[in-house]
This record gives sequence, C-alpha cells and structure tokens, in this order.
Amino acid sequence: MVFFKNIKRDSLRKISAEFFEVPAARILSSVGISPNMMTFFGLILSCIAAYFVAVHNFGLAGIALLFSGIFDLLDGTLARITGKASNFGALLDSLVDRVSEGIVLFGFLVFALNRDDTTLAMLAYVAFATSFFVSYVRSRSEGLGISGVVGIMTRPERVGVIVIGLFSGFVSVALAIIAVLSVLTTIQRLVFSSKTID
Repeated sequence: MVFFKNIKRDSLRKISAEFFEVPAARILSSVGISPNMMTFFGLILSCIAAYFVAVHNFGLAGIALLFSGIFDLLDGTLARITGKASNFGALLDSLVDRVSEGIVLFGFLVFALNRDDTTLAMLAYVAFATSFFVSYVRSRSEGLGISGVVGIMTRPERVGVIVIGLFSGFVSVALAIIAVLSVLTTIQRLVFSSKTID
C-alpha cells in the first residue's frame, strides 16, 4: 500500500517539476530572485496568513498560505537549477518551514482564544505538536543515515489540508485531520526506520 502510494506521489512530483516548478524557477532566476529570497517570501506570506486567520478572514488567509506553499515548493528547485543548493540552504529551508507552520497554527490559537473556543485551541496545539513529531522523526532518522522515510501527512499535505479548511470554513475538521494523520505518520515513520536501524 505504502509502496504504491509512494509511486503515485513520485509521479505527481515529476509532473509538477517538469511542467511547473522548473519553468517557474527559470523565470524567477532570470529576474534575479534567489532561493533564500523565495524561502523568506514564503515565511512573510505565512505570517500574513496567520494574521488573517487570527482576525477571522479565512479567505485571504487561504490565499496567502497557498502562495506561501508555492514559494516553499519552488525554493529548492530554484536552488538546484541555479547551482546554489547547499547544506546550509537546506537547513535554513527546513527551519523556516517549521517556523512558518508554527506561526500559522499560532494564528488559529489566537483566533480560538478570542472566540473562547477551547476545542479549537486544543486542536491547534495538538496539530502543532504532532506535526513537529513528524518532522523530528524524519530529521532524526536522516541523521542516523536512514533515507527515503515514508509518510502520509508530510508538510505539503498539511498545508493543503489547512488551505482547504480555510476556504471551506471547516478549520476544526482540518486541524483534527492533521492531528490524527500526523500521529499515524509518526508511527509509520518509526516502523519504517526501525526496520533499517541496526
């Protein structure tokens, strides 16, 4: 099941890279946009999205977060085609990804507290914590030399779920989905890594 899911995801990634990411990255490179600039543009848009979430403008929050996700998708491609890929750049990108995700979920927390919505506040916190579990297991596994770590709820999926939740208005459902599937992804990655670790 996981094998076929990974094949499908890899196929989608190849199509996205060939028809969107690479052409867009070439255009950005031609106008002097650097990979790190894209990374920080994405962070700024995440901050804007968090603000709009906090003030209950979910439509604008969804648009800002969607473009933030696109920038996050393009910065790595831009680094590769311009020959500017580096270990530090990868580290910076990973850090900014975590910060961006935390900021957006903080926006949900502020919104929930302003509405005295305890359930939503708890969901925002749990979604924040479990999403970091997913990222930590991957980074720790890679630090131990384990590559190809699997997962059904990675960052692109989490961003996608939040964007859909914002546009539909079902933000509690979106955060609950992220929380549950992030726990399952953490377990999935632990099982995968346990089969590889000596």
